[in-house]
Amino acid sequence: MEELASEKKVNRKERILDAALEIFSAKGFKDTTIREIAKKAGVGLGTTFYYFKDKDDLFYAVIFREVEKERKKVLKRLKEIEKKEKNPYKLLKKRLFNSIETLESNELLKKIFLKDPNLVLPYFHDTFHEQYLERILHGLESLIKDGIEKGYLKKVDTHMAALSLISILNSFMLASTSQSKYVDIGKLIRFSGSLLIDGMRKPPDKTKKS
Repeated sequence: MEELASEKKVNRKERILDAALEIFSAKGFKDTTIREIAKKAGVGLGTTFYYFKDKDDLFYAVIFREVEKERKKVLKRLKEIEKKEKNPYKLLKKRLFNSIETLESNELLKKIFLKDPNLVLPYFHDTFHEQYLERILHGLESLIKDGIEKGYLKKVDTHMAALSLISILNSFMLASTSQSKYVDIGKLIRFSGSLLIDGMRKPPDKTKKS
């Protein structure tokens, strides 16, 4: 009975988050009310406030859930890629492109970024950037170092190279908060990333006979 009650609570909370994601992405934070979210979720207003203390709390809970969801997708895909790809140069590109593709795939989250960048970006930085930066940085540095040792990449400052790749991903997140009729943001970020990674690639040794 306790498990059933707990499952119902989780389902109720998820319904509220689903409804909030849909409405926030369509109307933005300012024009959305808790009442319409509760109605969309099929729960009472009191039930919504039981799980979330106010609209701000619900808004950031939606962002946290969606970003975590995408982060887990990225990690899952990276593990699959790393099983098949052993070339550090190719792996760097696939890591970057996979991260961008995953972030691009969540249309509702992108709409929230576009509608409320002044709310999303500070929260994103405070909640996720500091939490995962060290881990991501360490992983990229290790991969670049491995590429240098195996002769796939030039000798570069691994720390600065890893930070540069992270900056490109951060640029993508920032660019996601604005629309441009002049350029495809995803295409531009992929081009910038390829330019950086290709610049680190070590040219083949022409002195060696094939």
